[in-house]
Amino acid sequence: MSKISEEKEDLLKRYEKIYDKEDVLLFNSYMIKSPDEEEREIGKLSNIWSGCQIPYDGKVFHSSEQLLFYINFKQLGTIVGFSEEEVNDRIDYLMNTKNGFEVKNCPRTNYFFRNINNKAKNIFGVEDSIKRHWKNTFFIAKMKYKYSNEIREILEKYKNKIWCEDSFWGDKFAGVIYDYKLKKYRGLNSLGRAYRVIYNNRDLIMGES
Repeated sequence: MSKISEEKEDLLKRYEKIYDKEDVLLFNSYMIKSPDEEEREIGKLSNIWSGCQIPYDGKVFHSSEQLLFYINFKQLGTIVGFSEEEVNDRIDYLMNTKNGFEVKNCPRTNYFFRNINNKAKNIFGVEDSIKRHWKNTFFIAKMKYKYSNEIREILEKYKNKIWCEDSFWGDKFAGVIYDYKLKKYRGLNSLGRAYRVIYNNRDLIMGES
């Protein structure tokens, strides 16, 4: 096992949560295109949903994914070795890519995002990189909650559930997977946990200038 893999496993052991199946409300980007109306509604909790307008840094972002990539490019692009010209070129392209699915899947944005993150892990270590990602995830989810009435209504509607991003493809860092031995969901569930903290502090957050 590589050093990076060992660090990731250690983080999982320290921060992973385990949830009873009947307590969770699962969401992910695939639900946005579901034929089921309720699933489409819940899918809006994912970073990919492009129905919001989030003001930040003098710009307007149409999905959490777009803002996540932007912050990543600005924070780390030149630090990990890319030229300012290349970073700005990717940002210009990103700002013209308003659909969250395109942001996530376009090589010009996604490969650059992944490249920056991989370089950051090698420079700063896995724990530092993942904790930076958690901070960004929380900040972006807070902005999405503040500026999207739809998100506020969805979280209010399902307030008695534990919100979990369904990473059925196996990514326990972003969300949760189902453990068939335990018959429970498990994972870091960073976005779902961020939503809960935001909801519990909603009056304070909505009062921020």
